[in-house]
Amino acid sequence: MPASTTAWVIATLNLIAGIEGIGNVPIAILERTGDDTEAFWMRSAEILCAKTGDNFCDTDMMVMRDNTNPLGFMRMITYVGPKGEQKRVCAVLPPSEDVSPALTATGVSAGNTYSWEDLPTSQAAWVWLMLQNAAHCLDGNGGVSDDKRADAFATLGTTLIFGDPGFAAPGGKSPSRVFGYYRNSEANRWAANLGERILLDTWKAEAVAAAQARTGCTLTADASSRLDVDQIPRDAQIAAADVCVPAGQGGPRPGRVTDSNLWAWMYQSPVGAPPQPWTPLKTFQSLQAAAAYVWQQAGALSKR
Repeated sequence: MPASTTAWVIATLNLIAGIEGIGNVPIAILERTGDDTEAFWMRSAEILCAKTGDNFCDTDMMVMRDNTNPLGFMRMITYVGPKGEQKRVCAVLPPSEDVSPALTATGVSAGNTYSWEDLPTSQAAWVWLMLQNAAHCLDGNGGVSDDKRADAFATLGTTLIFGDPGFAAPGGKSPSRVFGYYRNSEANRWAANLGERILLDTWKAEAVAAAQARTGCTLTADASSRLDVDQIPRDAQIAAADVCVPAGQGGPRPGRVTDSNLWAWMYQSPVGAPPQPWTPLKTFQSLQAAAAYVWQQAGALSKR
């Protein structure tokens, strides 16, 4: 697993912890032990013991195979508790730290290959796979809707964890957008759209504040409810009518920040991309609120 101090790793684990309470199933994050299968079984037993408070140390861990799978996995384990009751715990093996984007695309798409521009970054692949595997811990009947919900949860979560502004520019896309190319295209596409909608609205407000502070003139942010973010036209540059003009310089004339010209305000002016430093899931008041929102929206998107 990547260094635990990495902000996007912490955010990923926090999202998983947030859905753990929703599903009422403990989710144990296993550790990779290289090629030593026996060491993996022993360490997995220790982690499961600690997670559940039950004695898994005598449990046969040989059901935990694929311990070298670079994409990670999820296993639901049913066992008998100390009082004879049936209990469950979900074990999630993280992807390898440097998981291959090409291998991720091939694995998720069930065998297809893609050109480099349609691959995620290694970091986005790790987060997406981790979230997607963990989401399956809350599966219902294991059908198509569960698959779509897990994918949508991973795509929306990845979008809001990284907050990559590249999609705002002409021809750009967020790192999570590509997962819709591999499978469950509608659920993944609209999950990416929803995440990008949140990012656009956040950055438009920040761009207005930053530009006003630097220029001393007034700007407004155009409201938009369009969720088809991937279909919104991008302006080639900031139109003359949208440029703010301070008093004494032919103004005052207010400027305008829109979905279409935000990228130009960020990249072609000193506003910055994004205007304020991004921290994972920063639009939410709490990590639990983030987990609840992303999970709820994933459930709705699973119907697409």
